[in-house]
Amino acid sequence: GDGVLEKEDFSGAFLRGAFLAELVMDDGRRRRIGWFSLDSATGSSGGAVPVDLRRVSVIRLVSARGGDPLVARLSDG
Repeated sequence: GDGVLEKEDFSGAFLRGAFLAELVMDDGRRRRIGWFSLDSATGSSGGAVPVDLRRVSVIRLVSARGGDPLVARLSDG
């Protein structure tokens, strides 16, 4: 498949560790946002992104351990 994981597919084991955040723009270009870590003590990460957020169509979280990325498709309304 395309690596899209449904809610029931999530496991705590996958949601720990280092992840690369990528944005996929509406024209298909990918913008790497950077690496961040998730563990049981931290539940979020944040910062400014240098793109027009209205043009973001997909957010991808790629685990440093490999495997399928977590993918969120955004709608325009």
